[in-house]
Amino acid sequence: MKRRKNSSSKQALENRGKEIALNNAMLDLGHNRYKVLSQSKIGKYYDVLFNSGGWECTCPYHIHGKRQCKHIIAVRYVIDSKKPIDKKRNVKITVPNVQCPDCHSTDFIKRGKRDNKIVSVQRYYCKKCKQYFTHRPGFIGRHYPSEMITDALHLHAIAVSPTRIVEFLHEKHCFSMTKNTIFRWIKEYGELLQKFQKMYTIVGDVWHADEIYFTVNGDGSYFFAVMDAFTRFIIAYDISKTKFKYDATLLFNEAIKNVDKYPDLLISDGLRGFKTGYKKAMYTRKTPRPTHIANVGIRNRHPANNIYERFNGEVRDRIDRIRGFKSDHPALFDLIVIYHNFVRQHAGINNKTPAKVAGITIDGINKWQTMIEHAALFCA
Repeated sequence: MKRRKNSSSKQALENRGKEIALNNAMLDLGHNRYKVLSQSKIGKYYDVLFNSGGWECTCPYHIHGKRQCKHIIAVRYVIDSKKPIDKKRNVKITVPNVQCPDCHSTDFIKRGKRDNKIVSVQRYYCKKCKQYFTHRPGFIGRHYPSEMITDALHLHAIAVSPTRIVEFLHEKHCFSMTKNTIFRWIKEYGELLQKFQKMYTIVGDVWHADEIYFTVNGDGSYFFAVMDAFTRFIIAYDISKTKFKYDATLLFNEAIKNVDKYPDLLISDGLRGFKTGYKKAMYTRKTPRPTHIANVGIRNRHPANNIYERFNGEVRDRIDRIRGFKSDHPALFDLIVIYHNFVRQHAGINNKTPAKVAGITIDGINKWQTMIEHAALFCA
């Protein structure tokens, strides 16, 4: 009678192997040779190598049973995690060419300009449908130049208050406005750019989840988010009034919907809401199933969530400049996520944006304007 394999012990072995890999407890000697630190004996390393016979390890578990040990799993996991994202998914976001909004023809001529008190807009005449049109995708009906609007969005993304933004724009462009105009831009363009982000979210297979505290009208709230480990891309986020009663099911479902796949590994702290969300949104009886490591923390021996803690510090730097929020869903968080994913260069990923690491290139000097124009044509 054949002995039945214990799936739970196999899953536990894979979890221990991934923990070793995420702790960086190994040395790459080159030529498919590695040294992996023992978890039970202090200062002892096991040799892992790949030859014509497959993977081999010098640990007793592999020698006596000729089985795949946790040290081999750790090495293979590190090798797989270094694989770049499929080049077929590379995307280039460009400034849209001028075309007729009705018939999409490029056979047109320029016919003067339409002026208002602030901005001058070029008019075109379509030879195919005999109609006049203007080309300002994302900025149609705006009385201010697109440069002013994108400057306001960028400044608020780095937590400059609307009052200070009004002062800056008045000094730079010599135009006066009210802060209510800034609030309206932030809300409308934040929603539009969120649609753009959902359309262009390309991530790896290891995700991190965590939360950060902020106040709304003096009451505490929490910003929950999911980050990809390879690209540092914020996949999805949610806002809750509670922390310990929070259920991350909707957050994880949104993340899975945005990228249309499950992660291989989910890393979080021990918050019950993350465990509940994992069981409802990601756990399946089929193998291989996503693995959830839910014991990380700053003082824990497992430092795998540090890259998300850096994002928490980035968010904290912005919200600390604001004396609380008045809305349960502050529009600033929309811009912070867009700024983090597509605009800001991060030292931890070789001074690239998460979008660039994921293979998304945004052309043009003004990335905000390129994203808004592209979103207005293809994502609205």
